[in-house]
Amino acid sequence: MDELKASKKEPSQDLRQEECDNVDIIKEANITFGDVTTYVNDNMEDMLETRAQIQNYVEQDISKSTKILKKLESRMMSYRGVNDKIIDYIDDVVPIINDNETTTKSTKTSKKKAEKNKTSLNLRRILPKILPHQVKIEKPLRRRRVI
Repeated sequence: MDELKASKKEPSQDLRQEECDNVDIIKEANITFGDVTTYVNDNMEDMLETRAQIQNYVEQDISKSTKILKKLESRMMSYRGVNDKIIDYIDDVVPIINDNETTTKSTKTSKKKAEKNKTSLNLRRILPKILPHQVKIEKPLRRRRVI
């Protein structure tokens, strides 16, 4: 009988112990959940601040890049104007030599060389006057003939 009573008491004690263990687990889970939510909230604020900083940097970079683009566009326009001046100068000043069909090949090449030299000399003289600060004209390399 005593054994029967003891066997009846043991399951109830086991159930109570399991309930206590479950309550402890729930308390620990609540504490852990509270810690996690606090951690997430703190990090969320940091993330929002970081996001705002990144957005400011991006906006600043966009404004800088638009300024740079505007400068580049204005330079392109000025270069187009310079190009037009050069073309007008070449059309007006540089004489065009018409080759006759009766000339020989050697005279044609010599005329072409003379025209090219005259054009480059004229351009070297006039371009620095048109745009002294923008144009740097380099002298052509001289070729040496190997015999």
